[in-house]
Amino acid sequence: MILISFMVTTIPAADIPWTPVRKISVEDGLSHNVVYAVQQDVHGFIWLGTEGGLDRFDGYEFKPFSYARNQIGLPGHDIACIVQDCRSDLWIGHWGGGLVHISLATGQANHHRKSSGEALALCDDRVQCVFEDAGGRMWIGTYQGLTRWDTEKKTIAHFLHFTGDPGSLSHDRIWAITQDKQGDIWIATENGLNLLENGEGDFLHFFHDPAVPGSLPHDRVRALFLDNRGELWVGTQDGLARFHRKTRSFEVFVSQADDPHSLSDNTINVIQEDHAGFLWIGTQRGGLNRFDPRTGRCRRLPILSADRYDESHLDIRSILEDRSQILWVASRGEGVFLLDLKPRKFNHLTSSPAEGQGLAHNVVLSVFEDRTGTLWVGSDFGLTRLRQAADHVTYYTHIPGDPSSLANNSVEAIFEDSQGTLWLGTSGGLDRFSPQTSSFNHFRHQPNDPSCLSSDKIQCIIEDSLGQFWIGTRDGLNRMDRASGRCIHYCFSAEDPASLSDNFIRVLHLDDNGQLWVGTDVAGVNRYDPVTDGFVRYIQDPADANSLSSNRITTIAHDRSGNIWIGTVFGLNRLEPSTGRITRYFREDGLPSSTIYGVLVDERNTLWISSNRGLFTFSPATGDIRTYSVSDGLQGQIFKRGVCHRGMNGRMYFGGLEGLNMFDPFTVKDNPLLPPIVLAAFGVTNQEYDAPVPVYEMRQIDLTYEQNDFFFEFAALDYTSPENNQYAYKLEGFDKDWIYSGSRRYASYTNVDHGTYVFRVKATNSDSVWNEDGINVLLTIEAPFWKTWWFRALLTLLGLGLVYLAYQTRMRGLRRRERELRDLVDERTVQLEEANQRLQKLADSDGLTGIANHRYFYEALHLEWRRALRTNEPLSLAMADIDCFKVYNDTFGHQAGDNCLKRVADTLSGIPQRTGDLVARYGGEEFAVLLASADANGARQVAETLRQKIEGLGIDHPDSFISDFVTISIGVASVLPNAAISPSDLVRAADEALYQAKQSGRNRVVCASLEREG
Repeated sequence: MILISFMVTTIPAADIPWTPVRKISVEDGLSHNVVYAVQQDVHGFIWLGTEGGLDRFDGYEFKPFSYARNQIGLPGHDIACIVQDCRSDLWIGHWGGGLVHISLATGQANHHRKSSGEALALCDDRVQCVFEDAGGRMWIGTYQGLTRWDTEKKTIAHFLHFTGDPGSLSHDRIWAITQDKQGDIWIATENGLNLLENGEGDFLHFFHDPAVPGSLPHDRVRALFLDNRGELWVGTQDGLARFHRKTRSFEVFVSQADDPHSLSDNTINVIQEDHAGFLWIGTQRGGLNRFDPRTGRCRRLPILSADRYDESHLDIRSILEDRSQILWVASRGEGVFLLDLKPRKFNHLTSSPAEGQGLAHNVVLSVFEDRTGTLWVGSDFGLTRLRQAADHVTYYTHIPGDPSSLANNSVEAIFEDSQGTLWLGTSGGLDRFSPQTSSFNHFRHQPNDPSCLSSDKIQCIIEDSLGQFWIGTRDGLNRMDRASGRCIHYCFSAEDPASLSDNFIRVLHLDDNGQLWVGTDVAGVNRYDPVTDGFVRYIQDPADANSLSSNRITTIAHDRSGNIWIGTVFGLNRLEPSTGRITRYFREDGLPSSTIYGVLVDERNTLWISSNRGLFTFSPATGDIRTYSVSDGLQGQIFKRGVCHRGMNGRMYFGGLEGLNMFDPFTVKDNPLLPPIVLAAFGVTNQEYDAPVPVYEMRQIDLTYEQNDFFFEFAALDYTSPENNQYAYKLEGFDKDWIYSGSRRYASYTNVDHGTYVFRVKATNSDSVWNEDGINVLLTIEAPFWKTWWFRALLTLLGLGLVYLAYQTRMRGLRRRERELRDLVDERTVQLEEANQRLQKLADSDGLTGIANHRYFYEALHLEWRRALRTNEPLSLAMADIDCFKVYNDTFGHQAGDNCLKRVADTLSGIPQRTGDLVARYGGEEFAVLLASADANGARQVAETLRQKIEGLGIDHPDSFISDFVTISIGVASVLPNAAISPSDLVRAADEALYQAKQSGRNRVVCASLEREG
């Protein structure tokens, strides 16, 4: 046996956010991997200053403002700094290009340079830093001096170094500027730290003097920061210093090779404070440090350590904590790292072989918390014991030739019986642990002994309410007498329906009524009956929807209401023991996955479920489901089958491929921070639209009647896990209800009638907490002239005039004119009817493709729905979407995109159509095909024919990741209409099938059916 103890440190959950949420780089759309500046504006956008230009980021896409594009008049590529002033304007400093002042409200930019000829003339075009003081004055530090600009008075002042003048700047190269609570301005230079009291008068200088204790650690001062306690921190070329105002001295902190809690490097580039009061220190060659001002101790960030990156990638240049408590760390060569500073929901225990700490291996096979609070974790590399009180870890492994060592290193089961004895199920037999000698007693299968264990492959262990000891193996169930080690075997028998349904026992579970439940590998669940000493089977019956969803059992649990919850490789099952009724739950019922690996129940009767898609909770009473991901602290997306345990005080453990998660369900709290929501884009389909203000400032949109096809894009600016942000939108006056679009961030509308509407968007953060206020945009579409009141009035007057003229003519004229007048009236009537028919056709058809439009589609749908109700015939709907159409437009342009839409529409319209069939443009690149009297099989055949025809057009699409040609994805839904459902349910089902077709690879047909309802 190998028994090794190591000291480990228990780290609180709030102190664990050391793994980046993600890293963004040029591969994600960033202009350059050298990033010097990060800033969050008043709207919530993140602005990144890089060596390749300026980027605005919304968590999903980058909008570049480069010199080549020159959208806002940037003078060059290299961005040195970004500052937001009290008016929410941005000031962008360039390495050699001067200063750009951007108004976010208007999108306009003003460029200031050394020789600009304007009031704001800089000392030099190489701007290194910008700072706004409490009075609203801008201080611009350059390579050749300091400029102060009073934005209200429009006055300017330059500060330079003059040899022989002790009251001038100590050096012209300015690294950083800040202001303390006394109103004094501090300037960091290439040679010394400068103090300008109240921002006026002469400069006081602070230098490094080796002979004077408490002097600056170095004369090159690179960073300044005033924390929330009013303390000034100074970053130099040779260490960090805290300024003590009373003594005018500096407390110095430097890197020490023998102290892992010291700085990782002495060259300090940037200092920033987080919401908890910790200082984040970016160094030039040592990456990122988190510094505790109260203790003077550092923690070095592992993701930026020297064993992963060369020195250029350890060069940290800017740090920002955004409003969602994400830390943005900009590096000089590796892009930007995002770290979540919010407390992690789940503790994560892993293997640390280099330090000899943590688990024996990351792949967890079993876990158990004993009555003393000691945690036992099994793997394929032996057993790990973690004593929480003593803060140390012990490893136990198998040693060949040592009979007291672990029987086998593969530990599949751990259990503590009522007498406090620990039992281990391994792949080499059953072990009983002796804590006095730290040794193991073995119980193994003996071929010639019918009373021994039936197999050495132990899968699960449990003790029932009568004190009977049960061991599940891969070859039957054993009830063992612990004193003698003799076993009674329970096995499958084809002749005995009361025998076990299978010999491979996966899980044993004891409910609150003392009943023993046995889960097998391939033959369902068995309930032990002590009266008959037999079993009652619960197995899958494909013909019975109330039977088990699968016979492959992974886990069993019971809730406080007495229900038995059975997890399988395909579906979650609720078994009511009193009736034997089983209710099944799958992914289509809202579960994140149908593959269930572990189920634990907390005191609130909430189920905590591990799967191959992370961890989620399920409340049977409300149906609420909450999903957690790796960003919440999970060990990974994939957990291990049956590896879960509920310990003392309700503490829960789930094991997976990347370690063990430990948590108290009552302490798992959602992020309460509501995300700001912005309008990211607005456009009119197939037309140019010039917005009068930046799109994120738009609160009212006025359109002509010809601009009635349009789209919106929007974003919730919570950067924790943008992919988890959820959206809902509604065009009031057009949409009856909110449209919950999941993670989709756009909405398009076609053929919207003239009138006034309000477009509303609401969204969640990464923890599904809704910002119900959202954003509102007033949208007005003017009426066409023939629908205006004055035009209708003119027609009315004209009609009255014609009638009056006809009347006068009839009165004065001769009877021979009577027939001519009647013919004239008839001719005018026919002309009006033809005009009305042409107008009706225009109103019912799509202007681009000529096929039916969105509005006419819904009229036809309701008409066919009523007909199908009367005739009791089926009705089918196919929703088709052109794959990667945005990429096609971006590649070939909108004219080519329009031609593509026309060809697709013509092809779809070419199908043989029966009475009631209709092909319509649903919106954008989406089409609807209504199939009257078509059942599911017929609709699927039609849809597949359409998909093949579109791909057969051979329209080149080189940038598509689906095919070399234009393809479509189709969702099909079929229904036999009845009073319990509505046409909207058919549309929603077809749209969901379309979404599944796109999620599963596109260029395919996915079918849904509503025929079982009603």
